[in-house]
Amino acid sequence: MSVGSKKNFFDAIDFDEIGDAMDLWFNRLNNSFEFDAISDEDEFNAVVISPPVPIGANSKEMGTFLDGVAGSFTDTLPKFIFRGRLKDVDSHHVFWPDPCDPRFVEDAGGQEAAIDWVSKHMKVMAIGATEVPKVGDIVRVKLDKEGIYTASPETAIMIGLVTSIDSITTSTALANIDSAECRGSLSKAFDGYTPPAPLPAAVTPPPPRGPVPGSTPAMPFRVDPSPVPGSDVLLFGDSQMQGAIGRVLQGRFPGIRLSKVGSQAKFWVDNGSLDTELNKRPSLIIIQLNSNGISGTDALINKIKSTTQSSEIKWYGSPPAALAPSSWSKAVRTEKALASFNKKRERYNKTVEAKLKASGLNYTFIDPFRDISGLKNWPVGRSDGIHIPDAVAKTFYASI
Repeated sequence: MSVGSKKNFFDAIDFDEIGDAMDLWFNRLNNSFEFDAISDEDEFNAVVISPPVPIGANSKEMGTFLDGVAGSFTDTLPKFIFRGRLKDVDSHHVFWPDPCDPRFVEDAGGQEAAIDWVSKHMKVMAIGATEVPKVGDIVRVKLDKEGIYTASPETAIMIGLVTSIDSITTSTALANIDSAECRGSLSKAFDGYTPPAPLPAAVTPPPPRGPVPGSTPAMPFRVDPSPVPGSDVLLFGDSQMQGAIGRVLQGRFPGIRLSKVGSQAKFWVDNGSLDTELNKRPSLIIIQLNSNGISGTDALINKIKSTTQSSEIKWYGSPPAALAPSSWSKAVRTEKALASFNKKRERYNKTVEAKLKASGLNYTFIDPFRDISGLKNWPVGRSDGIHIPDAVAKTFYASI
């Protein structure tokens, strides 16, 4: 009597047709990746990065949070809300400046810009906590469910306090040094900060300093007046314009300087402050863009062309980033990541230069990768590898 064999595999001959082979290949690819970076978990540790603010049980924001939280709600105190940054897990937070970094305020571009970065982080609500955490404390949070993702790192409920740095003993101090440094770093952002006062209802507000209604939401936006009264030069751009490069260029070409951290060309297409300055028909327009992408470039070129076609344009493209293993940005921590990041920036510059060439404007395009010799290997020092520091800007942007 024969015994039938049992196998738990397929013979290769079962996939000898091209359609079968392709199905097998696609299935292999699908099973090789996880779509959701935080997998099937929804509870994580987070560091408190803003002072908790009391809220009412019947507030609209409370109701919004409860819509995504399973379980019943008991109206107990305290109830408060704060911003948190996920720890020990990959999320989009790792691509943002770290509020716990001692140079957070300086690298963000000032106190107002730093607070804006804090406000982008996860919103955490406590609806029945036994104690109120402080900035720098580690808390346990439960993420909200959202769409096709397992969990969303945009909103969360606090479910417990993990570490309070006020109760750290000598024996545990070393293990919790990060929390203490975080509180020290964030104190620079919040201490003495006074939000801009709202305009009186009866007073007509001045032209907007950010995007007009319906455009990109406001982020760190800055206006630096011209050091020379009556100058007809306009400078505008991204965080590089707000930082060292912008200061050097404004020194060379005295004029009003508008800057927006993280901006692409599309931000400036519907910007009230830029509209005001373009309508003055400046003789020279200095632009520093492309580092964050080039979306909206065609629209911005058309805007300038239709408003002040006779102006001379000097468009500075994205500068190369530099290797910085301790940077907040993963894009510059390794040689491989840096090479890919710079390749993308260089591609952006070439694309924008081609668009300007076809525009008919009186322009000069400066591609730092090509036109500024030696800048590719600029010394990082204490910089994040993304933003050109003062010493480097003074060396390479003083004459180009």
